[in-house]
Amino acid sequence: MASKGLPQAGAKGFEIFDKTNIGMTEFVQKLNYQRALQGELVRTINQFSEVVNSRVHLVLPEKSLFLRDKKQAKASVVVKLLPGRRLTPSQVQGIVHLVSGSVQGLEPENVTVMDSHGRILAGPTQGSKFHTLTSSQQEFQSQMERDLEERIQTMLERVVGEGKVIVRASLDLDFKEIEKTEEIYDPSKVVVRSEQRTDEKSEGTENVAMGVAGVSSNASSKKAVSNLKPEKRYRKTNEVINYEISKIIKRTIEPVGKLRRISIAVLIDGIYKEVKEKNGKTTLKYFPRSEEEIKRFEEIVKKAIGYDKDRGDQVEVVNIRFKETELNPIDESIAKTIERKLLWSPLIRYMGSFVIVLLFILFIVRPLIKWLTIKSEEADLIKRLPSRLEELEAEFPKVALGEGKIDRQQLIALAKKDPEMVAKILKGWLRT
Repeated sequence: MASKGLPQAGAKGFEIFDKTNIGMTEFVQKLNYQRALQGELVRTINQFSEVVNSRVHLVLPEKSLFLRDKKQAKASVVVKLLPGRRLTPSQVQGIVHLVSGSVQGLEPENVTVMDSHGRILAGPTQGSKFHTLTSSQQEFQSQMERDLEERIQTMLERVVGEGKVIVRASLDLDFKEIEKTEEIYDPSKVVVRSEQRTDEKSEGTENVAMGVAGVSSNASSKKAVSNLKPEKRYRKTNEVINYEISKIIKRTIEPVGKLRRISIAVLIDGIYKEVKEKNGKTTLKYFPRSEEEIKRFEEIVKKAIGYDKDRGDQVEVVNIRFKETELNPIDESIAKTIERKLLWSPLIRYMGSFVIVLLFILFIVRPLIKWLTIKSEEADLIKRLPSRLEELEAEFPKVALGEGKIDRQQLIALAKKDPEMVAKILKGWLRT
């Protein structure tokens, strides 16, 4: 059945188009393409070692001529995982980008991934996508807080001692994506962009016709000319000036994960000194650190984190005695016993391993070698025995004198040890 490709389980991929139907409508062809695409995605997702089976549902809207009527593609992925296995955030993001990259027009934020128990692993949330932090953003914030805590703790432990400092950091990060465009006009900075001036001027005299208005004046052959000589003066000035006001266009994209506030809490243990009591015993006594020393530690922490008062940063360094458990006499004996066991446990472990190896050599390897050696000697002795009676008669006098190639003592020992095999050899000699 396996050689014939049976059983055929799982979704169908693009092999659905291997058999074409002449009467296939456009709707059926689009539906088959969607089924084939879903099947190929299921096959790819099932290759994850944590995934037993999966299903992919695609919503591919019809194309529209108008942008306002355009609908976005969406996808849903359901994965069934092995018992006790989980998908890491990077693997979930890999599935999201795999599906979005395989479907045209599908954005990663429109892909929903959930497991067989109904838990949403990735997908759009209620409201704005900036209202909640994604897993990658939470991991980024936690990593920054751990780095800051480790940097402060390692620095202070060099001074006060290992295990005497506890640091906790809390960061307020802004993960909003802000893109801002500004147009700024400065009226104090004015520049002449263009200037146009027009000047018209006219000077001189001109004869002016004068006389009695009427028919007789018009019918007369002589025109009445005035003796007055008025002066003609004309001047026109036109000026157009265009000014340009200073303008600045600023486009700002603020980085994601901008630090808004830092809060640091530091606990420092006090000083323990040996004090000799009246009875002669020496004990460790606790002494708190001075305020000047705590203030100096606080200033060091502020310098290390880049403290900004205007930003609202908070740093608190407190000297407090760490809790210590005192051992009673019974506990001290138990502690010494545990300490001795821890001291001798490596040696006991090595000695136990040595004893096991030695017993293995004595009771397994050595008898096996001895048995193989005896078998080889017996086989060699059997090969040296004559195969026919004539050879035996020729060899017998030499064996009696101890000069033959067969050792008499070995032959006797072989007969005592394995009489059945010797009897078979004797029967062979008698037959010949």
